[in-house]
Amino acid sequence: MDWNTIIASLGLSTVTVTSVILFGGKTLVNRWAERGKIKLQKKLDEQLETHKADLIRTTNDLHERLRIEYGSLYKERLEAIKSIYEKLYAIDCFLKKYRGLPDHNPNILQEELEGIERYLGSIDICIRNLDKEVGNALIYFSENDAVQLNHVVEELNKLLQAIINWQANVDEGYYEGKSINKSVEDMKNANIPQAIDSVRRLFRQLIGVQTGKNVN
Repeated sequence: MDWNTIIASLGLSTVTVTSVILFGGKTLVNRWAERGKIKLQKKLDEQLETHKADLIRTTNDLHERLRIEYGSLYKERLEAIKSIYEKLYAIDCFLKKYRGLPDHNPNILQEELEGIERYLGSIDICIRNLDKEVGNALIYFSENDAVQLNHVVEELNKLLQAIINWQANVDEGYYEGKSINKSVEDMKNANIPQAIDSVRRLFRQLIGVQTGKNVN
């Protein structure tokens, strides 16, 4: 008995059987395709989660590195600005206390001379240290503030040279205070108080201190 006889005995036509087979085959193919799609989606989801985890880990590592590097830079900037402010303030105080030296006094007491040397020596050290620190820290300042600081340092170096010359003359037994008096007077043009205000304002901004006036 062949397949046609069997199909006929069941009351089915060849077309019907063919349609059933095709439908079943299509259903089977769709089922396989769906299974393949599910497996592929699962694999893609796993890969996505892996990439997300890698991205999060990389981002966290980058954030931590930036936090450390920026924190270190921020601390260096604060310390540099604070140190410059302290030296500017000290120099300004020294200059405000300056009462002028006698132009010429060969009979000056040794004790008085030593006091003047200590006083000028303190200014000398502050100027040298300030010059070095400003040169290393200009990158932390705006262009306008940097120009202002450079101007102050240039004027202070003129005073420093006058102190050096004065000390050399004293060492040779010759005392005169005219050059230093003039250099200190010229420092009024350096606007040290204005530079101090600028540095103080920048420092306060960095640490979050409000600099504006309160409005009642």
